[in-house]
Amino acid sequence: MARRTTSRLARKQGKKIIRQSALMIILSIAGLLLFLFVIMPQVIQLFFRFLGTGDLNLIQSDTIPPQVPIIASQVEATNQPKVELEGFGEAESQVVVVVNGEEIDRVAVDKDGKFSYSLLLDEGENLINLYGVDQDDNESAGRQFVIILDRENPTLLFEDLNNGKQIIGRDQQNFQIRGETEPDAQLTLNERNVYVRSDGTFVTQVYLQDGDNVLKFVVIDQAGNRTEQEVRVNFRY
Repeated sequence: MARRTTSRLARKQGKKIIRQSALMIILSIAGLLLFLFVIMPQVIQLFFRFLGTGDLNLIQSDTIPPQVPIIASQVEATNQPKVELEGFGEAESQVVVVVNGEEIDRVAVDKDGKFSYSLLLDEGENLINLYGVDQDDNESAGRQFVIILDRENPTLLFEDLNNGKQIIGRDQQNFQIRGETEPDAQLTLNERNVYVRSDGTFVTQVYLQDGDNVLKFVVIDQAGNRTEQEVRVNFRY
Protein backbone atom coordinates (compact mmCIF):
# COMPACT_ATOMS: atom_id res chain seq x y z
CA MET A 1 0.00 0.00 0.00
CA ALA A 2 2.90 2.34 0.77
CA ARG A 3 4.55 1.55 -2.61
CA ARG A 4 1.36 2.36 -4.54
CA THR A 5 1.07 5.70 -2.74
CA THR A 6 4.74 6.52 -3.46
CA SER A 7 4.36 5.68 -7.17
CA ARG A 8 1.27 7.88 -7.46
CA LEU A 9 3.12 10.77 -5.79
CA ALA A 10 6.11 10.37 -8.08
CA ARG A 11 3.91 10.56 -11.17
CA LYS A 12 2.22 13.65 -9.83
CA GLN A 13 5.53 15.34 -9.16
CA GLY A 14 6.79 14.39 -12.64
CA LYS A 15 3.82 16.03 -14.33
CA LYS A 16 4.35 19.12 -12.23
CA ILE A 17 7.99 19.32 -13.28
CA ILE A 18 7.03 18.95 -16.97
CA ARG A 19 4.47 21.78 -16.67
CA GLN A 20 7.00 23.98 -14.93
CA SER A 21 9.62 23.24 -17.60
CA ALA A 22 7.20 24.01 -20.43
CA LEU A 23 6.21 27.26 -18.72
CA MET A 24 9.87 28.21 -18.31
CA ILE A 25 10.52 27.53 -22.02
CA ILE A 26 7.53 29.64 -23.08
CA LEU A 27 8.56 32.48 -20.77
CA SER A 28 12.15 32.29 -22.07
CA ILE A 29 10.99 32.50 -25.69
CA ALA A 30 8.69 35.40 -24.86
CA GLY A 31 11.49 37.17 -23.03
CA LEU A 32 13.84 36.67 -25.99
CA LEU A 33 11.27 38.04 -28.45
CA LEU A 34 10.60 40.99 -26.15
CA PHE A 35 14.34 41.72 -25.97
CA LEU A 36 14.89 41.47 -29.74
CA PHE A 37 11.88 43.42 -30.95
CA VAL A 38 11.20 45.91 -28.13
CA ILE A 39 14.18 46.45 -25.85
CA MET A 40 17.03 46.19 -28.38
CA PRO A 41 15.57 48.74 -30.88
CA GLN A 42 15.03 51.19 -28.01
CA VAL A 43 18.63 50.72 -26.87
CA ILE A 44 19.92 51.31 -30.39
CA GLN A 45 17.67 54.36 -30.80
CA LEU A 46 19.01 55.82 -27.56
CA PHE A 47 22.56 55.11 -28.69
CA PHE A 48 22.18 57.06 -31.91
CA ARG A 49 20.38 59.86 -30.13
CA PHE A 50 23.35 60.04 -27.81
CA LEU A 51 25.59 60.41 -30.88
CA GLY A 52 23.40 63.25 -32.12
CA THR A 53 21.76 61.52 -35.10
CA GLY A 54 18.39 60.68 -33.60
CA ASP A 55 17.61 58.46 -36.59
CA LEU A 56 18.07 54.78 -37.22
CA ASN A 57 18.12 55.46 -40.96
CA LEU A 58 21.84 56.15 -40.58
CA ILE A 59 22.38 52.42 -40.78
CA GLN A 60 20.47 52.25 -44.05
CA SER A 61 21.74 55.50 -45.69
CA ASP A 62 21.85 55.76 -49.49
CA THR A 63 25.39 55.46 -50.85
CA ILE A 64 24.53 55.14 -54.55
CA PRO A 65 25.44 58.25 -56.60
CA PRO A 66 22.70 59.86 -58.72
CA GLN A 67 22.72 59.62 -62.50
CA VAL A 68 24.98 61.91 -64.51
CA PRO A 69 22.96 64.91 -65.78
CA ILE A 70 21.94 64.75 -69.44
CA ILE A 71 21.63 67.85 -71.64
CA ALA A 72 18.70 67.63 -74.05
CA SER A 73 20.03 70.16 -76.56
CA GLN A 74 23.61 71.38 -76.40
CA VAL A 75 25.05 74.30 -78.37
CA GLU A 76 28.76 74.58 -79.13
CA ALA A 77 28.82 78.27 -80.06
CA THR A 78 26.39 81.18 -79.83
CA ASN A 79 26.22 84.94 -80.22
CA GLN A 80 23.75 85.24 -77.35
CA PRO A 81 25.11 85.92 -73.83
CA LYS A 82 22.44 83.74 -72.23
CA VAL A 83 21.64 80.11 -73.04
CA GLU A 84 19.02 77.74 -71.64
CA LEU A 85 20.39 74.48 -70.28
CA GLU A 86 17.58 71.90 -70.28
CA GLY A 87 18.01 68.27 -69.44
CA PHE A 88 17.38 65.31 -67.19
CA GLY A 89 18.72 64.10 -63.85
CA GLU A 90 17.71 61.97 -60.88
CA ALA A 91 14.27 63.01 -59.64
CA GLU A 92 14.28 65.45 -56.70
CA SER A 93 18.08 65.76 -56.70
CA GLN A 94 20.16 68.82 -57.57
CA VAL A 95 22.37 69.63 -60.53
CA VAL A 96 25.51 71.59 -59.65
CA VAL A 97 26.57 74.09 -62.35
CA VAL A 98 30.31 74.76 -62.55
CA VAL A 99 31.70 77.29 -65.06
CA ASN A 100 35.45 77.58 -65.67
CA GLY A 101 36.16 75.70 -62.44
CA GLU A 102 33.85 77.77 -60.21
CA GLU A 103 30.51 76.58 -58.81
CA ILE A 104 27.92 79.21 -59.71
CA ASP A 105 24.59 77.62 -58.83
CA ARG A 106 22.56 74.52 -57.94
CA VAL A 107 19.42 73.62 -59.87
CA ALA A 108 16.54 71.53 -58.49
CA VAL A 109 15.46 68.51 -60.53
CA ASP A 110 11.68 68.05 -60.41
CA LYS A 111 9.82 64.82 -59.65
CA ASP A 112 9.77 63.96 -63.37
CA GLY A 113 13.56 64.19 -63.57
CA LYS A 114 13.66 67.45 -65.57
CA PHE A 115 15.66 70.62 -64.94
CA SER A 116 16.21 73.96 -66.66
CA TYR A 117 18.74 76.72 -66.06
CA SER A 118 19.52 80.09 -67.68
CA LEU A 119 23.29 80.34 -67.98
CA LEU A 120 25.12 83.64 -68.50
CA LEU A 121 28.23 83.23 -70.64
CA ASP A 122 31.54 85.06 -70.69
CA GLU A 123 33.07 86.15 -73.98
CA GLY A 124 35.12 83.34 -75.51
CA GLU A 125 35.25 79.75 -74.25
CA ASN A 126 33.10 78.67 -71.29
CA LEU A 127 34.00 75.28 -69.81
CA ILE A 128 30.80 73.87 -68.30
CA ASN A 129 30.71 70.98 -65.82
CA LEU A 130 27.42 69.56 -64.51
CA TYR A 131 27.13 66.90 -61.81
CA GLY A 132 24.27 65.61 -59.65
CA VAL A 133 23.92 65.61 -55.85
CA ASP A 134 21.15 63.61 -54.15
CA GLN A 135 19.51 64.07 -50.74
CA ASP A 136 22.24 61.99 -49.07
CA ASP A 137 24.99 64.18 -50.59
CA ASN A 138 26.09 61.46 -53.00
CA GLU A 139 27.73 63.03 -56.07
CA SER A 140 27.60 61.73 -59.63
CA ALA A 141 30.37 61.93 -62.19
CA GLY A 142 30.52 65.18 -64.13
CA ARG A 143 29.43 66.00 -67.67
CA GLN A 144 31.77 68.52 -69.31
CA PHE A 145 31.33 70.55 -72.48
CA VAL A 146 32.38 73.90 -73.93
CA ILE A 147 30.16 76.75 -75.13
CA ILE A 148 31.79 79.59 -77.05
CA LEU A 149 30.31 83.08 -76.88
CA ASP A 150 31.27 84.82 -80.13
CA ARG A 151 29.63 88.10 -81.13
CA GLU A 152 32.05 89.14 -83.89
CA ASN A 153 31.07 88.86 -87.55
CA PRO A 154 33.22 86.41 -89.51
CA THR A 155 35.97 87.68 -91.78
CA LEU A 156 35.97 87.05 -95.54
CA LEU A 157 39.22 87.46 -97.52
CA PHE A 158 40.09 86.75 -101.17
CA GLU A 159 43.42 86.01 -102.80
CA ASP A 160 42.88 87.62 -106.22
CA LEU A 161 39.47 89.22 -106.17
CA ASN A 162 38.44 92.79 -105.53
CA ASN A 163 35.53 95.06 -106.33
CA GLY A 164 35.74 96.33 -109.95
CA LYS A 165 38.23 93.69 -111.07
CA GLN A 166 38.69 93.36 -114.87
CA ILE A 167 38.80 89.80 -116.21
CA ILE A 168 39.68 89.26 -119.87
CA GLY A 169 39.79 86.13 -122.05
CA ARG A 170 37.64 83.09 -122.65
CA ASP A 171 40.04 80.96 -120.65
CA GLN A 172 39.04 83.07 -117.58
CA GLN A 173 35.27 82.78 -118.10
CA ASN A 174 35.08 79.88 -115.64
CA PHE A 175 36.78 82.00 -113.01
CA GLN A 176 38.40 80.42 -109.94
CA ILE A 177 38.06 82.12 -106.57
CA ARG A 178 40.27 81.37 -103.58
CA GLY A 179 39.74 82.81 -100.14
CA GLU A 180 39.59 82.35 -96.40
CA THR A 181 36.98 82.73 -93.66
CA GLU A 182 36.30 81.19 -90.26
CA PRO A 183 36.82 77.41 -89.99
CA ASP A 184 33.67 75.32 -90.48
CA ALA A 185 31.59 78.39 -91.41
CA GLN A 186 28.71 78.21 -93.91
CA LEU A 187 29.52 80.06 -97.12
CA THR A 188 27.38 80.72 -100.19
CA LEU A 189 28.17 82.44 -103.48
CA ASN A 190 25.06 83.71 -105.27
CA GLU A 191 23.03 81.32 -103.07
CA ARG A 192 25.20 78.34 -104.05
CA ASN A 193 26.95 76.49 -101.23
CA VAL A 194 30.73 76.68 -101.09
CA TYR A 195 32.71 74.10 -99.11
CA VAL A 196 34.89 75.61 -96.35
CA ARG A 197 37.79 73.49 -95.13
CA SER A 198 38.57 72.94 -91.45
CA ASP A 199 41.30 75.60 -91.67
CA GLY A 200 38.87 78.17 -93.11
CA THR A 201 40.18 78.18 -96.68
CA PHE A 202 37.95 77.62 -99.71
CA VAL A 203 38.19 77.27 -103.48
CA THR A 204 35.25 77.68 -105.86
CA GLN A 205 34.48 78.63 -109.45
CA VAL A 206 31.93 80.92 -111.04
CA TYR A 207 30.90 81.13 -114.70
CA LEU A 208 31.03 84.77 -115.77
CA GLN A 209 28.76 86.51 -118.25
CA ASP A 210 30.06 89.08 -120.68
CA GLY A 211 29.97 92.47 -118.98
CA ASP A 212 29.35 93.21 -115.31
CA ASN A 213 28.88 90.32 -112.86
CA VAL A 214 27.74 90.66 -109.26
CA LEU A 215 29.16 88.07 -106.88
CA LYS A 216 27.27 87.97 -103.60
CA PHE A 217 28.98 86.16 -100.73
CA VAL A 218 27.24 85.29 -97.45
CA VAL A 219 29.14 83.64 -94.60
CA ILE A 220 27.61 82.50 -91.29
CA ASP A 221 29.86 81.23 -88.50
CA GLN A 222 29.05 78.54 -85.93
CA ALA A 223 27.78 81.15 -83.46
CA GLY A 224 25.27 82.53 -85.99
CA ASN A 225 27.15 85.73 -86.82
CA ARG A 226 26.70 86.79 -90.44
CA THR A 227 28.79 88.68 -92.98
CA GLU A 228 27.57 89.69 -96.46
CA GLN A 229 29.82 91.02 -99.19
CA GLU A 230 29.19 91.93 -102.81
CA VAL A 231 32.01 92.01 -105.36
CA ARG A 232 31.44 93.38 -108.88
CA VAL A 233 33.72 92.14 -111.66
CA ASN A 234 33.74 92.96 -115.38
CA PHE A 235 34.39 90.20 -117.88
CA ARG A 236 35.34 90.60 -121.56
CA TYR A 237 36.04 87.85 -124.08
